[in-house]
Amino acid sequence: MAKGNRSHNWKHGKTKTPEYQAWIDMRRRCLEEDHPAARNYYARGIRVCDRYRTSFIDFLADVGSRPSGDLSIDRINNDKHYSCGRCPECASNAWTFNLRWATLPEQAGNKRNNVLLSCRGETKILEEWSRATGLSGPLISFRLDSGWTIEDALFTPATSLVSIDLALLVRARESCHLTQVGLCRLAGLCPMTVHHIERGHYRPRKETLQKIIAALREAGLPRQLNQDLSVFLKSG
Repeated sequence: MAKGNRSHNWKHGKTKTPEYQAWIDMRRRCLEEDHPAARNYYARGIRVCDRYRTSFIDFLADVGSRPSGDLSIDRINNDKHYSCGRCPECASNAWTFNLRWATLPEQAGNKRNNVLLSCRGETKILEEWSRATGLSGPLISFRLDSGWTIEDALFTPATSLVSIDLALLVRARESCHLTQVGLCRLAGLCPMTVHHIERGHYRPRKETLQKIIAALREAGLPRQLNQDLSVFLKSG
């Protein structure tokens, strides 16, 4: 479980304030892979820039005290990081200031299913693309989170995906002593990809399965399991 390990500025006397709790919660959902909200933050690669990750005082100086009790911390652009726009990390990555206090309705309007996606000369929100393509919204979101291009995520038919024996995949991973996240890292995939595949949430593309099997081979996949998994590549 990854956590920040630098000073929390304990002597500021604000550890019981809503601003401090907002700062703690912001860091945890981005840094801890077992956090309840990790799927929407840690697994998507959402980060907290160095200035905010290491200093509550700097965070408070930039966003100010919470104006009212119905507001919480939100990213202005939901697809970008919690960033200050001026620390060395932000400068090197061209990250702009991306933080605000927002109401729940404002945050609801900022969710990914309300983000506009443009493709083939049309711009629609996720729900509209789902109706137009016949693909489920969660499937499209998962594809985008996994690094698919917008066009591939919207227009790759579900029938082009590979069916696989999920119990066999779990057995192969465990034989290599890899966690789901560990296999994703070795394969260069989104941290939640293997979790979703093993749970049967989504079927993988052939290219994704190839990456998983290659990573398992690198980790010492037993010969028989390698042969058994390779059958699914041929059938895909």
